[in-house]
Amino acid sequence: MLARALCGRRGKPRPACPGCSSQDPRTREPPIAPSCSECWTERGFTRIGSDAILVSRHHANTEAHPAGIAIDIVGAIRHVAAMPRLRASESRMRYRAAPHVLSAILLLLAAVATAAAAPATTARAPYGWRASDAAPAETLAARIGPPPGFTRAPAADGSFAAWLRGLPLRSAGAPVLLHTGKPKWRQDVHAAVVDIDVGPRDLQQCADAIMRLRAEWLYSLGRDGEIAFNDTDGKRRRFSSAPRKDHAGLRKYMDLVFAYAGTYSLERELKPVAAEGLAIGDVFIKGGFPGHAVLVVDMVENRATGERRFLLLQSYMPAQDMHILKNPNASDGSPWYATPVGDQLVTPEWSFPRTALRRWP
Repeated sequence: MLARALCGRRGKPRPACPGCSSQDPRTREPPIAPSCSECWTERGFTRIGSDAILVSRHHANTEAHPAGIAIDIVGAIRHVAAMPRLRASESRMRYRAAPHVLSAILLLLAAVATAAAAPATTARAPYGWRASDAAPAETLAARIGPPPGFTRAPAADGSFAAWLRGLPLRSAGAPVLLHTGKPKWRQDVHAAVVDIDVGPRDLQQCADAIMRLRAEWLYSLGRDGEIAFNDTDGKRRRFSSAPRKDHAGLRKYMDLVFAYAGTYSLERELKPVAAEGLAIGDVFIKGGFPGHAVLVVDMVENRATGERRFLLLQSYMPAQDMHILKNPNASDGSPWYATPVGDQLVTPEWSFPRTALRRWP
């Protein structure tokens, strides 16, 4: 039906069109290409706009995204460019296109293709869960300074590391709350609480919090196509398949991920890395039922000695506020963990072997 609407009358052979190599879907062997010359002569030059659109649809075999639109329109340009050659060989030609009119049409189609292919420039808030009228919050980097003699490791603008350092925190001394709103039974393990929602259900636990932060960072940059996580069965769950693409849609998608993914799946999704190469954004994880995971959210270095230290973030069971962990081995309650990591990384509520370090692929 589409081929007939585009380029021909029922039952009549359709010669190949020099503008494309498409085939008539109604035929099997041998394939016959639709004739754009018939479309041109039967409809006439006065219908060139609609014909170009139909020809463009004839070419389209892509998803509804800007790049696909551009490819679509480029196909139309090729067809329109082929029209004069076809019409010159048609004895039944009734219209002749003026060269300057055809040039104007080609320029118009090219401009539309360029505009359609341009990426979206709508800016998103870096921490999209916060209300637009929320009061400015102290950031992780501002609250927790490097130890004496240390400076923060470099982090590129827009990187996951830079974004994690900018995480907004709740006021100093804020308690860690459970998803029910009640205080966590232990209030001696955290140095700061991240100002981010938990949700009313017992979903955003340890690995969930790490996936949530990764997704929020990608979303803030408009990299929606990269937001995807494996569930326990290995199925890839993509944000691009979600019905809504606003932040509320992202939050709903993450709840679905939390329900079907966890430490077991995330450990297999991430790639192992040697503890000596520790970097911001890495994850110490033990997959299992239960398992646990903590995220490296900042690093500092002593340029004189080469020593490096790092901060860890976690949520836990049941679902609770994300918080920066204290170092239980620091007598002064410092949150900075030392390197090199020994055989075991000991945190207030879990211990990880040094081989448990993973990185996003």
